[in-house]
Amino acid sequence: MTGGIATAAAFYLGAFGPALTVFAPMVGLVCAFCLAPFIGWVTRGRYYLARRRFVPPVAGNRYVCVVCQNSFEGEDIARCPVYAGFICSLCCSLDSRCRDACKPEGARLSGQIASVGRALLPQAIMTPNFGVICRYLLILFALMACTGSVLSGLYTAILPFTAVNSHGLYAVFWKTFFLLLLPLAALAWFVVLKQRSYRAAEDENRYQTRLLMKEIRAHRRTDQQLKKAKERAESANLSKSRFMVGVNHEIRTPLNSIMGYAYLLENQMLTPARRDEGLKIIQRSAEHLSGLIEGLFDISKIEAGRMDVLHEKINFPDFLRHLTQMLRFQANQKNLDFIEDIQDTIPDYVITDQRRLRQILINLLSNAIKFTNQGSVSLSVRWGTEIATFEIRDTGIGIPEEDMDRIHEPFQRSSHPNSHRIPGTGLGLTITRLLIQILGGELTISSKVGQGTICRVRLMLSSAQSDAVMVPPINLLTEAGSMAMGKRRPSVFVVDDDPIHRGMINDALEPLGFVVYSAANGQECLDIAAHASIDLFLLDVNMPGMNGWQLARRLRQGSNRASIILIISADEQVRSQTNRDGLCDGILSKPIAISELLTLIDRTLVPAAQPSESDSQAVTNRLLTPSDLSELRRLARLGHIAGLIRFLDTILDSIPEDVRIIRDMAKNFKIGELRSFLDNYEKRK
Repeated sequence: MTGGIATAAAFYLGAFGPALTVFAPMVGLVCAFCLAPFIGWVTRGRYYLARRRFVPPVAGNRYVCVVCQNSFEGEDIARCPVYAGFICSLCCSLDSRCRDACKPEGARLSGQIASVGRALLPQAIMTPNFGVICRYLLILFALMACTGSVLSGLYTAILPFTAVNSHGLYAVFWKTFFLLLLPLAALAWFVVLKQRSYRAAEDENRYQTRLLMKEIRAHRRTDQQLKKAKERAESANLSKSRFMVGVNHEIRTPLNSIMGYAYLLENQMLTPARRDEGLKIIQRSAEHLSGLIEGLFDISKIEAGRMDVLHEKINFPDFLRHLTQMLRFQANQKNLDFIEDIQDTIPDYVITDQRRLRQILINLLSNAIKFTNQGSVSLSVRWGTEIATFEIRDTGIGIPEEDMDRIHEPFQRSSHPNSHRIPGTGLGLTITRLLIQILGGELTISSKVGQGTICRVRLMLSSAQSDAVMVPPINLLTEAGSMAMGKRRPSVFVVDDDPIHRGMINDALEPLGFVVYSAANGQECLDIAAHASIDLFLLDVNMPGMNGWQLARRLRQGSNRASIILIISADEQVRSQTNRDGLCDGILSKPIAISELLTLIDRTLVPAAQPSESDSQAVTNRLLTPSDLSELRRLARLGHIAGLIRFLDTILDSIPEDVRIIRDMAKNFKIGELRSFLDNYEKRK
């Protein structure tokens, strides 16, 4: 187009003679048509199209322009990189703020000038300001050309009508041209600065727009996060409400039994035959509450990430043997077959947290036994490549498909009609799932209603060599010791600010031959202990004034430094400590089980008694007769502890060792272990 205009102007001004002046428009048109393909051939069509042609993904669809919001066919739109969307041809032509961002750099005049400059000029001149200088020179030359054209036209028009010497008039116009160069240079620089200012304003506007869009996106993300947080909070609030309803029901039900039977016993409203049953109901209800509290503590510790996982070396076959002994006894009580399928190639020693693994397996097996009325419960153990797989199968009532997710929540049970008749806290499966997760394993459950349930646990159990330090397996059927201290009666000092707790310990230990001292605070204990020889101290942690740890430190520094000290606490953090600076020999948790207290005292206070020669001579070869076993089973089934002890006293002289074991179980109310001992005793015969 520029070439056509220049050629037409030359013809019009008579550069090719006056006769051809009239052909100037035709020559300009022909020249423009001829130069277009010639330029395309010279440049090989590089800049013939400013951008690649947009091909609609779906032919016939209409697209909305991001600027004018009108819909167009695919042939009338292009993809704009600045607006990041489709733009129509009209909006693309009118919008100059994009600076032709869709065009390649070489298609622009500035890019072409820069490429020529890089090819012809030294690299030292090609600085970032080279483009500004080129723009200034182009504008200056354009202004000079316009001014020269105007002055030339005036000179041509005035010359025929003036009498002045033409050379003088020519000089005047040249001087005028040179005088105008200074304002033209200033005007050119002003135009350049105005363009730079405009571009800088556009860049700043674009930058602020990007920041604003980024902030808008951030606000949208924040809004989405707030909505999700609100939903989580509402869900957590709803879960907390359901949780509190479940806790309320689980606490009030055993409390009702405890308060009701305590009132009946206090007012002697029960027959003698029903009194023992009432006491057992109170004990079971209290154990239910204790298990509920322990379960809630376990859940809170796991969810807070404060559950400590130990890495102990245990005898794996012994661990499984002790576990199956207890569970087989529970299954036999319901006339169920307990099937073991333990792989022969399991390692002798593995590294794991023995207590947590035992808790997982007991929860799953106990559930299988509780929810199975007939048939069998089986435990299968497989081990390979450091992975142990425990599979628990039962032929129980099964779990409906719609309850598979719900049963993992606290206090939730299956919707099966028979499941609500079976007692339980509703926390076992929740705790089991969380424990398996923190041990790095997985739990899968499959079930069919009326056919049974399969629980599969996969855990990482690394095998260990036999020369490592081994933690002995926890025997769930431990037989109580003899509590014998020789001829001297052992002395126990109970320090607690609660008189009810002191009275309970006193009533539990005095009938067993202990001399029991008691004090309500630490200073009173120190005053009495300074004048007495104490074998065992039972110290409560939380007491006014001097707490249990401070009192233990004072006792270690005084005359009772060799005494056994047991710390009693209801604080979960204190119970997780095994010892603190050697101040105590053990830690008991509230509520205290009398059997657990006696076992711990027997283990820490009484050394393993070696049978003397006179004792060995007194033991005869007589065993318990079938009639003895039948009577013991009858009394154990009735829970008649006093009758059990009286019957054992009648046969003590003939069978002293067996009777002592059974007597200790009866005193500690271990009826289940006693019945299991009687069954195993008959098999040994």
